[in-house]
Amino acid sequence: MIENEINKINSAEQIKPQFGEVYKCAFYDETIGTEIRGPRPVLVISTQWYNEESDRITILPLTRAFNKSGQSKKVYAWEVRVKVDNQEGKVMTDQIHNIDKQRLREKRGELPPETMAEIMKQLRMLINIFPEKVKAKL
Repeated sequence: MIENEINKINSAEQIKPQFGEVYKCAFYDETIGTEIRGPRPVLVISTQWYNEESDRITILPLTRAFNKSGQSKKVYAWEVRVKVDNQEGKVMTDQIHNIDKQRLREKRGELPPETMAEIMKQLRMLINIFPEKVKAKL
C-alpha cells in the first residue's frame, strides 16, 4: 500500500503539466447528478508559474462528442469542440476543477493556440472575468 503511494508521488513529480496540454486523468468516482466522473482527458488551463509552484493544477474536463450509439451530443454555448488523439470531443468550461497532479496520467496531446483562445474566451464569459466591470460596481 505504501509502495503504491510512493509510486503515485514519483510519477506525479515526473509530469510537468503546461497550459494547453491534455492528460488522461483519474477523476472522482463519487459524484452527484451531472458532475463529471471516471477516467477521462482533461485540459490544463492554469498558468506555468502556478503549475510549477503548486501540487495542484486547474483543469477543464473533456467529454466525447458522440454518445455510445454514435449520435452527436449537443454542444452548449460555453463548450468548445476539440480533437485530441484522433478523438472528437468537447471541452466543458462549466466544470472547472483544481486537482492534485497525482490524478494525472499520460499526456494525450496539446491544443493549438487558436483553440485555447476560444476556450479561454468561453471561460471568461462563463465566470465573468472582467476587472473593469468589477471596478464599476465598487
